[in-house]
Amino acid sequence: MKKFYSSFKPGLIKKTLLIMFLLYLSFAVCGIARAGSSRFSFMKDNFLSRLWGSPAKPAVKKEEDTNKIKPGAFTLNDKYKTYKVVLDPGHGGKSQKISPTEGDHWDFKAQKFLTRYNFGAYHNDEAEHKIVLEICQKAYNLLRNANTDAGWREFSKILSYYGVKRPEEYRRVNFDISLTRDKSYESPEHSGEVNVNKHFRLFDSPESFDEKNKPSAALYPGRMSKINAMTPALVLCVHINSSTNTAARGQASVIIPDYHVFDFVKTVKSRLGVKKALTYFWVISWFYPQNQVLANLSRLINDCETYFTGRRADNKSQIGKRWQMVMWRYDKDDEYDNLFNYKDNDSYWKRERSDYESMRRDGGIIGAGGDNFYASEELIKFVRLALWQDYIDTAGALIKDASEIKSPGEYLGAHGEPFISDWALPQLVNAVTAYIELGYIENENDRKLLVEKKDIIARSLAVSVYSLTEGYEPKKIPLTKDELIKYNPRFNKIASASGAALAPAKSDINGKPNAPAGSKAVGKKVSEKQKRINKLVDNIKNELKGGGGLNSKQTPDNGYSEEKIISLTPLVLPFSQRIDFEKYGNYFKSVLKEK
Repeated sequence: MKKFYSSFKPGLIKKTLLIMFLLYLSFAVCGIARAGSSRFSFMKDNFLSRLWGSPAKPAVKKEEDTNKIKPGAFTLNDKYKTYKVVLDPGHGGKSQKISPTEGDHWDFKAQKFLTRYNFGAYHNDEAEHKIVLEICQKAYNLLRNANTDAGWREFSKILSYYGVKRPEEYRRVNFDISLTRDKSYESPEHSGEVNVNKHFRLFDSPESFDEKNKPSAALYPGRMSKINAMTPALVLCVHINSSTNTAARGQASVIIPDYHVFDFVKTVKSRLGVKKALTYFWVISWFYPQNQVLANLSRLINDCETYFTGRRADNKSQIGKRWQMVMWRYDKDDEYDNLFNYKDNDSYWKRERSDYESMRRDGGIIGAGGDNFYASEELIKFVRLALWQDYIDTAGALIKDASEIKSPGEYLGAHGEPFISDWALPQLVNAVTAYIELGYIENENDRKLLVEKKDIIARSLAVSVYSLTEGYEPKKIPLTKDELIKYNPRFNKIASASGAALAPAKSDINGKPNAPAGSKAVGKKVSEKQKRINKLVDNIKNELKGGGGLNSKQTPDNGYSEEKIISLTPLVLPFSQRIDFEKYGNYFKSVLKEK
């Protein structure tokens, strides 16, 4: 070895090292000049590139799961208040029946799926999971881009278009916005994946299955566990309805009552039996027809047993104890074995009985829903107003005869009553949760709006997020067909040119029937019935935070009674009634701490 080294002259060694250094330097310079080339990516952040002033790009961590909720990659400005919001486009997975490796509602004790995977609504080539994903992606981009200067200028113009203020008058905020999924099972990323639905299930499920269908010990977080891990202030769940009745139309909220309603139903059922309980609930509904919960208690008999035990009362089928199917501190709680045997300790059920869950799910104008219902109705209100504004802006150029002019109810369908049941997502998510159905996919008119007006719907959802967090007053627009013809020059011109008497508008912006033409309030002596109605109206007002929050200048004066006017008024949440997201956030942080 010494002989080998001795054959080299010292000068030759120095020259060799100098040549090697120069070659390395030349490669480094090439790496700087070709920073965009993947071939030289390994040189982008070396010592020489930093020395010569080439900015080092931050390493991008490869996302292992493309459907994992991703917090925005943008920089939030500390000058503005930040709201953490999650958009949840429904479904997304492959239609599956129950099998050892397929389905939903994974029971970790029984080591099996209890229900099929819910594919969602569809009609021919149009599917719910595709439509809502596209709408939510558009809303996501609007809110995400609003965190930049240019994006906020564009978003404030949208706020001004629908609202009463100029763009510069809207207070700027940050939206830490996320999607629960940005793909579906059909996407190339999931093509051929065996356990593809783990990305889209509501509940946690096995990470994988072996060749003998044995599940892995590791669980993959379901949709609700992902949302809870983000600790959002507000969640928007966007769905599309389905019905065998193709005439069914319109939008509606989806809400769950709080613990006390289910406990009441359970108590009545256990004391009277099912048949007598049904009679008792029918009597209550007769006395309280306007209370959505009390008028529908009989429908909650099955839901009540599912809520407490995970078992359906009608067919004894198991859907599981759902609080055990999400990754949070209550996933091991086993209080309720049946309706008559439960403990009262510091557990999931303490959360269910808390004042905060009552705030989220109880009270309000319909006797249930709480802030979840307010948030849901705010979304629906803006969806309807935005679609109706679009009709006003675009239909005038196409309509040639007054008979073609539509009322809001004819164009949008009904603003439906809320669907009330033991829905898992608004129950098990730790945030104010707005859950809406945008229309019926089997109905031709609804489907046309859902497919062709995705941009309008997405804008309305983005505006509703701002309204729920900051307060927002929409512009006054015609809310009936008569108002549209009277106050809009284009429609007035069409009606005048037709020279035909218009039929009275059938419905207003809420899809509610209008009063008969010429009806006026008559000054008669107030009857006992009217006194009871007035008292009911007063109670409704008092239930609202601040009182009288449903009175709106947008209500047409057609001689309706006060009760009728309130029922026809779009739900508007004044600034004084903003939801206290910070209070919710502090509560859920405390209850989710490890014991």
